[in-house]
Amino acid sequence: MSGVKSQAPVVSAMMPAYNVEKYIGEAIESVLYQTFGDWELIIVDDGSQDRTPEIIRQYARRDPRIRAYSMEHGGRGRARNRCLELSRGRYIAVCDSDDISLPQRFEKEVAFLDEKPDYGVVSAQSEFFWDTDRPRPVIRYSCDTGEIRRRFNRGSMGINHAASMFRKELVDRIGPYRADCLRAQDLEFFLRANEVTTFFNLPEVLLHYRNDPKRITYALWATLGAYRRYGIYCRDCFRKRIEAVSFPEFDASNRGLRHNVFDAAKFIIFRLRMSFK
Repeated sequence: MSGVKSQAPVVSAMMPAYNVEKYIGEAIESVLYQTFGDWELIIVDDGSQDRTPEIIRQYARRDPRIRAYSMEHGGRGRARNRCLELSRGRYIAVCDSDDISLPQRFEKEVAFLDEKPDYGVVSAQSEFFWDTDRPRPVIRYSCDTGEIRRRFNRGSMGINHAASMFRKELVDRIGPYRADCLRAQDLEFFLRANEVTTFFNLPEVLLHYRNDPKRITYALWATLGAYRRYGIYCRDCFRKRIEAVSFPEFDASNRGLRHNVFDAAKFIIFRLRMSFK
């Protein structure tokens, strides 16, 4: 682990990492280039089997604001929660280990949260990019708080989690990420957050989001759909203040032809929309 300043920073950027030797350098560099400098970057390596831990240590030796940790492989949810446990800032910046934050991201998101104490989460617009293409626009998220809330109430994502920053105190109110939600854990976390706070999307593009939609297979899509339904169920349990069952137990009792047909129809629509991008 690298050295730790005695004074807590404003922003704790959390970066769970697993087998991302090809991309994590760019992700870390994008944090180093932020125009807002009062941050710490907490990187938790989730048991990588490639050069990821070595690359993380190299950066941690260069800048004391980078705090490097490792753990046995337990999934992104556990790694995110470890980042939260270690964080000292009043704001948490989500920084995935293969994305690129544009230089003014922290500055603009901190300014918004400082000026708007009634808002618990802020995000921004993003652009898709992958290995061979230039960044290209993703579907824009609404900047209307009412529409954002309505999307979450319907069980859909109202902001881009990868570009978000939220108040750390939010975790005290709703709990951490659900570690057994191996997919769509960002949606499940924000569905609970939507019950207690207000979200906002900045109109600017502040993140390059690495994701090739052509690589999304129907099997992955169907899995995401199952976890999305689980996230909605967990949100409903949060509302009722009852304990949610595990995902395997939930999934075993909620499989059926209706969900299969729905997932297939949504997948076809998704592929058609992306073919025109």
